Amino acid sequence: MEYGRNRCAVGAGDSRGTYSSADDVDRRNDARGAGPASGWFYRMAGGKAAVLAAGMLFAVASAARAGDSRKPPVDGLAAATTNVGANASSPGVKAVNPVILVAGGDVGGSLFHVLASALFVTSTSAAQVYVPDSGRFDPTPRPLNESRELATETPLPNGKILIAGGLKCANGPLGPRCKALDSAELFDPASGSFIKAGSGSGYKMASPRSGHTATVIKGCNCPADGKVLLAGGVRDKVATIPTGIISTPPVNTAEIYDPATDSFIALSATMRDARVHHAAASLGDGKVLIVGGDSAGFFEHALATAEIYDAKSGRFVAVGVMEKPREFAEATVFDPKVIKGPLAGKVLITGGVVAHARLKGDSTDSAELFDPRSTGFVKVESRMSSPRAGHSATLFTSGPLAGKVLIAGGISTIGDGTALGTKQRSEQTADLYDPSAGPTGRFRPTGKLNEGRAGHVVALLPHGTHAGRVLVAGGENCNGAAPSACYVAGSSADKAAGNPGVGVEVYDPVSETWRPLRGAMPTLVNAASGQGMILF
Repeated sequence: MEYGRNRCAVGAGDSRGTYSSADDVDRRNDARGAGPASGWFYRMAGGKAAVLAAGMLFAVASAARAGDSRKPPVDGLAAATTNVGANASSPGVKAVNPVILVAGGDVGGSLFHVLASALFVTSTSAAQVYVPDSGRFDPTPRPLNESRELATETPLPNGKILIAGGLKCANGPLGPRCKALDSAELFDPASGSFIKAGSGSGYKMASPRSGHTATVIKGCNCPADGKVLLAGGVRDKVATIPTGIISTPPVNTAEIYDPATDSFIALSATMRDARVHHAAASLGDGKVLIVGGDSAGFFEHALATAEIYDAKSGRFVAVGVMEKPREFAEATVFDPKVIKGPLAGKVLITGGVVAHARLKGDSTDSAELFDPRSTGFVKVESRMSSPRAGHSATLFTSGPLAGKVLIAGGISTIGDGTALGTKQRSEQTADLYDPSAGPTGRFRPTGKLNEGRAGHVVALLPHGTHAGRVLVAGGENCNGAAPSACYVAGSSADKAAGNPGVGVEVYDPVSETWRPLRGAMPTLVNAASGQGMILF
């Protein structure tokens, strides 16, 4: 199995903007040419950090004026900063440019010199930003301190970005070998640099973690506000062998990252279930929902259980059980500021792999809703156009599709219990979910991607050349054979295999179509940093 996961999150920013021709934008980008991050940025004041998608970060401006643009420092990505405050929404917070960070990931390779793979093969330290104002990707001035994939990425109240854990993989003569990391890094948008995190805890996390979630605690009016809950994951090794991917069992432990002291602190409370490749979502009031995952490792035993971490009590509490066990599913919170009606505040859980035994099971096209009030799940009667796992889910906050969720890509897999017989196909299909259509909402197909992809990074662009559109980048494209070859989407290997080779594309909510973005990523990757559903 080859899965990358970059959990989609929903930002609070306004996505209104003009919908200019994508071809015109691409021609302007081509005229600019390639180069270091030296474009023009909007000066921002009173910014609020927000995650639009797993693996991607931008800052929403409370005020941005086109006439107040100027060049950034030579080695920096920020046009201006003010004093750093304790709360990201308060005056005097560091204001950063609205750039989208993609850090680390897997560059792909060949398994035993035979089969192409795009996950658990070769990790990279490359980092890059997409700048909405220029409509292109640029490398950061400096890479990560350590190569990693499947790490989490979390914006902090001080304007910095926490990249924690993940796997460090290398492809050796005996096949790829990966080890979970107990290190973390902080990205400073003002300088474009990465520094080691955890100075107050010996520059280490409380435990190595990969396939975990990292969620900002908010709304409890308690000391935990603004801290980050890191939960579950695998704490040791993952390896690819001729009979499939094996990993050490996941853990039920959790820890807190405190930005004020730059420390990782182990929690005495543990989750009700050990789990990896689960989903998490902030519910407000200091509560974090944790759903699904796998209790044994990778595509072995998917979980239907769910639990809530309550920051006020410091405990994990079991809640309702899902209709289906799911790993690599998506969780989308219906922000009441955006979603009106009976589904406001609920959480949409889509897709995932229903694994019954090692490499035995398949992806699902089903979805269900979690109700924070009743703490139960309800089946969504409508179904997606394709089974999918490792897909993306993006809530439109404004524009012609305001209040709807774009579900894109993902892997459709059929596992017969063997590595040679397991089929994986990266989907080009996409769906729109309308929470106002009927008692449980409804899915309908929308425009197809140019390239099948899963584990991609995704962002609803707040402004700039593609304002209001959804950007997807990288990920993996699997061919559906048995066994399946999987390529980093848009890479030279992907093109050589006869695929479209589209590394980056954007979705237009007006025409409901996808168009390739010519300003490709400097380093095309799968499983870049960022997983776990976060509303900040």
